[in-house]
Amino acid sequence: MPGKLSPAFFSARTLRTARPVRRAPSNPQYILYGLFGVNAGVYALWWYARDEAVRNGDNRMYRFMMSNFTSGEPNLRAGRWWTLLTASFSHQEFAHFGFNMLTFAFTAPALLPVIGAPQMLTLYIGSGLAASLASLAWPYVVDPLLHGDRFSLARKRYSLTQGASGSVYAMLAAYATMRPAATFYLYFALPIPAWVCPH
Repeated sequence: MPGKLSPAFFSARTLRTARPVRRAPSNPQYILYGLFGVNAGVYALWWYARDEAVRNGDNRMYRFMMSNFTSGEPNLRAGRWWTLLTASFSHQEFAHFGFNMLTFAFTAPALLPVIGAPQMLTLYIGSGLAASLASLAWPYVVDPLLHGDRFSLARKRYSLTQGASGSVYAMLAAYATMRPAATFYLYFALPIPAWVCPH
């Protein structure tokens, strides 16, 4: 029948000699490079935004970064729900960026072989979202229990947060849970067991 392929078209000979499909190389390290790269890229955007505001008096980029890379009630009320995630890749200050990425550089390569690349990405994103949600709930739930400070509630409702601390701390806690006897060197000098670090 014209236009119909017979079974012989897919013969064993054809399949054997067909060019194999090339697969992407398996390299789970790309997860580490990718996470670090996104954090570094967002930090570079903050640096550019601040430079534009200070040197040229142009605040447009800075306002964009505040609206899209910080987590808080004002952004959620404006419908910018993605900031719950983007805030966990965001650092304005070099010290904040440097400390988090230094901790990431020591913890992530040790954790990656233990849990695998997909789980590493899930842990980073999930804990980043959890940290953003916790920072939103804090003035409503924790502060009233600790202080009963209504002025603090009114003030903190409109505060904005950012940083990879929640994600990095979660990775450190995960590794300490799975390898509690492993040794970390605090400030590159003081050896302490991994289970002590999350405390």
